[in-house]
Amino acid sequence: MLQENSINFIVVEAQPLLRQSLTELITNQSFAGNIYSLRDYSEVHSITQTKSVHCILFDPMSDLSAASELMTFLSESRPHIYTIAYSMNTSMSYMRLFNTMGIMGVVSRLDSIETLEASLMAAANGYAFKKHQNYEQVNEVQLSERELTVLKLLTEGHRNKEVARRLNISDKTVSTYKKRVLEKFDVSNIMDLVPKVNACESFLTAR
Repeated sequence: MLQENSINFIVVEAQPLLRQSLTELITNQSFAGNIYSLRDYSEVHSITQTKSVHCILFDPMSDLSAASELMTFLSESRPHIYTIAYSMNTSMSYMRLFNTMGIMGVVSRLDSIETLEASLMAAANGYAFKKHQNYEQVNEVQLSERELTVLKLLTEGHRNKEVARRLNISDKTVSTYKKRVLEKFDVSNIMDLVPKVNACESFLTAR
């Protein structure tokens, strides 16, 4: 039986907003203990050598060389640490790559928060979790120029009030644009929006 605050995590994510959201999501799990939130891989080795770490959540494709070095290090000296690839790249070829690297869990960034939470539970209990979908076909998302501007500011981590001040519009107007954008991407919150925007970035068009 899991004890509360018993599982320590490292989150490696370059994008500040997503890194913060992932950290908050893990914090809300009853079994989560210490969480080390990192922008890149530079501190992972030192943390795993000096702290008790049970799971690392990262996107191997953000820096494949560093990720490969990390997995080699873990397999040789910290094989007990569970690893989760949280990536846009979850086609069968990438799944084979992750398996070769020894990564234990795989979740697509386009999967639901519930799926990600299930992978965290798998990490806490020590069983493999490899859920993926093929998102090679992405539909074009059409946004107005103002919606594109609001979207960019929101995904950069700006709050509604900051967006309103920058664009010289009311908070209520920002909320309206935000609601439209979320609806067009078929998501309910910014955390789910960020990975979809990353996947569709080259397909976004202004009308």
